Amino acid sequence: MNLERELEAEGISVVSGHGMDKDGLYLPDAKIIFINDSLDDIDRKNTILHELGHLINSHESLECEAPSLASKRELKADRYMIQARIEEYLADFDNQPDVVNIDNFLKAYHLQTRYSDLVIQLFHENL
Repeated sequence: MNLERELEAEGISVVSGHGMDKDGLYLPDAKIIFINDSLDDIDRKNTILHELGHLINSHESLECEAPSLASKRELKADRYMIQARIEEYLADFDNQPDVVNIDNFLKAYHLQTRYSDLVIQLFHENL
């Protein structure tokens, strides 16, 4: 996936924000993704992909949504981000690898170990 091309196709602008209390925020009506300017390049891309996942999944920000609904939306956005990272990782190989070290993948992309099961599932779907 070419992230810049995807953002352009969706008409999304990315704006860095100073002093944000979150890593990122997607404003669907304005078609803007705000990114915390303190993030390194890997976390910045993860956050943009996560916020783009909200767009792709047609998530609207609701003031009074139930916590369980918010958790499901966040998981779908995380899934989109991780899927994009897996595609990027696999594109570096001439042939698909027989084995993937999940711990190394998580570390390389700054992903928390709580994503291990999802990463394993998505690798199985992609190999």
